[in-house]
Amino acid sequence: RIEQGASRSIAGRVWIWDASFEAGKAALPLGTGIGGFAHAYLDAQGTSLAELPVTEASRRFQNATTAHQEWIQAFVETGPVGLTLLALALGSALVDALRRREAMEAGTWAALMVCCFGDSPLRQPAVVLLMGLCFAAQRRRWWKRPTPALGITFVASSLLLGLGMAGWLACRWETAARDALP
Repeated sequence: RIEQGASRSIAGRVWIWDASFEAGKAALPLGTGIGGFAHAYLDAQGTSLAELPVTEASRRFQNATTAHQEWIQAFVETGPVGLTLLALALGSALVDALRRREAMEAGTWAALMVCCFGDSPLRQPAVVLLMGLCFAAQRRRWWKRPTPALGITFVASSLLLGLGMAGWLACRWETAARDALP
C-alpha cells in the first residue's frame, strides 16, 4: 500500500542497519573481508530473528546483499581500520577541494559522502570508476618528488591490497563451496 511505503521502507533499512552493525561487531577487529558481508549479515540477522515469534520473524527476514549504508558496510567488511581509511580518503579529498575553492569538485565529494549514508554506492562499478577518476583528476600539491614516507605508504598499501584480495578470493571460494551440491 502506498501510504505505508516510506515508513515501511525506512523500517526495513533500520532493521538491515542494526543487523549489519551486529555483524560488524562480531567480525572485529579486521572485519569479514571484502565480499564477506552477505554471510555475516545473514548470521547476525538469524540471531536477531531467533528472539522473535516465528510469524513475525518470517515477515522481518531480509535477504540483503549490501548494508544499504556504505559506512556500516565498510565497518563490516574491513573493520574500524578500513572504515577510518575510507572516511579519511573521502574527507581529505573534500577538504582539499574546499581549500582550493573548487566548488564542483567539493560538491562531488560531498554528494558521494551523503549518498554513502543512504545506500552503498561504492558497490556499483560505475560509481567506483567515477570516484577513481575524481581522485586521479585532483591536483597534487602535497608532494614534489617521491619521499621515503610515500614509498612506505605504497608498499604498505600493496601488501594490504594483497591481503584483501586473498580474503576476497577465500570468501568467493567459500560461497561456491556452500552453494555446491553435496
